[in-house]
Amino acid sequence: LACAHAQARDCERPRIWWRAALSAMACCYDTEATGPRRSIFGCCAAEEDKGTEFTPIPVTAVFQTSGPVSQDEVVPNTEPDSFGDPVLPPLALPSRIPEPAPRQAKEPKPPEEVPEQTSAVDEGRAFSFDFAVDLADSELGMKLYVMPTSITISQLKPGAVARYNAAASPAYQVRQNDFIEAVNGRTAVTEMIEGLKCKGQMTLRVHRAVPWNVTISRNGQILGCRINAMPGHSVIYVNEVMGGATLAYNQQARDDLRIKVNDCFVAVNGISGDVDKMVFECQDAKKLDLRLTVARPPNT
Repeated sequence: LACAHAQARDCERPRIWWRAALSAMACCYDTEATGPRRSIFGCCAAEEDKGTEFTPIPVTAVFQTSGPVSQDEVVPNTEPDSFGDPVLPPLALPSRIPEPAPRQAKEPKPPEEVPEQTSAVDEGRAFSFDFAVDLADSELGMKLYVMPTSITISQLKPGAVARYNAAASPAYQVRQNDFIEAVNGRTAVTEMIEGLKCKGQMTLRVHRAVPWNVTISRNGQILGCRINAMPGHSVIYVNEVMGGATLAYNQQARDDLRIKVNDCFVAVNGISGDVDKMVFECQDAKKLDLRLTVARPPNT
């Protein structure tokens, strides 16, 4: 439109301005030409002869067929125009208009995999669980090893806990060497002992630790830890680590695998459940290596 406006503005005769506008909109003109300027549609505008009527010029190519036109069907116009200019070459047309490539459908993204929910039981981690018992007409049915910081279940006997185990799933059955973590919501050892003496409904929280195996090489050294072993119970408590082979092991072991105060030996050289035999294995100087299975009470 800007080109048409500029072309029409150069015409002093208003009656022919529309021809100049039509010619300008039809195609681009050579702005550096000094002679008549021509469009491919045959219209021209004489820049100098503004008093001359504009005469349409025949088109340079005649289409003799209807419908799709191929290159062979284009017939050039060989008649000279009124200005004596050479006839423009025939318009080159493609033999066939290429069809657009079909749009390929995007492949749907596979659904994201949702990680399977696992519990501490499935993964072998330490966990705690609650269960309720009724002591109105029966005993609790557990032999307990009471230490200042924890209570260990050393033995199971007939009673309320045995009835609970009969109905519970295997993963949540009370086992030997489990720890009592709370009694009716109380976590202090003295308060838990008082709660276990009561009759009626009782809710217990049991903690199941995950034991790990330790091999201690004596190399002529003493074991180096003070232990607490009560006859008739199933574990040996560590009261103090003083030195010797235990300290040498701790210095090269990872922190969470070191032997610490209040840890329990639940097995010594494959022997478990018999404290007397376990203590003998610990004191036997002929044993060059000690294979210990250690469990850690909750909150220690």
